[in-house]
Amino acid sequence: MSRSTVERARGRWREILLQLGVEERFLAKRPGPCPNCGGRDRYRFDDRSDGWHFCQQCGAGPGIVLLRKLRGWTYAEACKAVDEVIGSDAPATPARQLPTRPDDIKRAAIERLFAGTSDDDLVSDYLRSRGLSITSAALFGRRSCPYVDDKTLVGRFPAVIGPVVSPAGETVSAQRIYLADVSPRKKLAEVVGTVNGAAVRLHECDDEIGVAEGIETALAAFQIFGIPTWAAISANGIKTFEPPPSVRKVHIFADNDSSFTGQAAAFDLARRLTNRPDRIEAVVNMPPDVDTDWLDVLVGRATA
Repeated sequence: MSRSTVERARGRWREILLQLGVEERFLAKRPGPCPNCGGRDRYRFDDRSDGWHFCQQCGAGPGIVLLRKLRGWTYAEACKAVDEVIGSDAPATPARQLPTRPDDIKRAAIERLFAGTSDDDLVSDYLRSRGLSITSAALFGRRSCPYVDDKTLVGRFPAVIGPVVSPAGETVSAQRIYLADVSPRKKLAEVVGTVNGAAVRLHECDDEIGVAEGIETALAAFQIFGIPTWAAISANGIKTFEPPPSVRKVHIFADNDSSFTGQAAAFDLARRLTNRPDRIEAVVNMPPDVDTDWLDVLVGRATA
């Protein structure tokens, strides 16, 4: 597998996906059913030369992520399949014209974070170091991710990256967890529009979903309770969270903050969901100890 597989596939994703068994109806630039989770009009293929797609339930990503979701492949397996279609020595397509509008510049910067090959071992090793035995295909591992502070490049460090997806299925930012001695270790990329209502969509869901603040906390809640849980990134993300249209029950895995910030956000969301015209059932779950979250609970159980 070559690191340049995704670069060489640029501009050819429609052809590649068709040859790898994705039906043509899923490659139209208009709303329709998702090839992965179904529905009626929650998905569209927007290409932008990297095979980008958007689903209000499954999330968004480039063509290589779509293949991973559909086939259950690792990055290596997906890249090998793409190489079999385009050839491992095919030249890269010419670079796209640089964007000039502010939002387009931000989108391009977000897409660059997910360019190339994900280091899945880095992701699983990091999660394991945090006490987690599960992972998510939505997470992307990079050995060299730029760390910028006050518009100055501090350096390049390993990072685990999660796409932050809006209720409409657009990737509006990315949450980066740096695996280095930097502060803060968790940084949100520049935002296209707003992150209100958005989340890192870690696992597929049907009519029941969980939501937590951080990526690790969401994965811990899934590991403990078996409920697919998304990461809303912050307390405000919990407060403004918008579940997919199919969801009828939301489990809110709140942080137990001494400041009551996490609790307040959780109950604000529960109140809003249950008072909607299409009432969604909401359940608030909180760790018993002050200043803990559900990852602390999971690690505490393992230690015990």
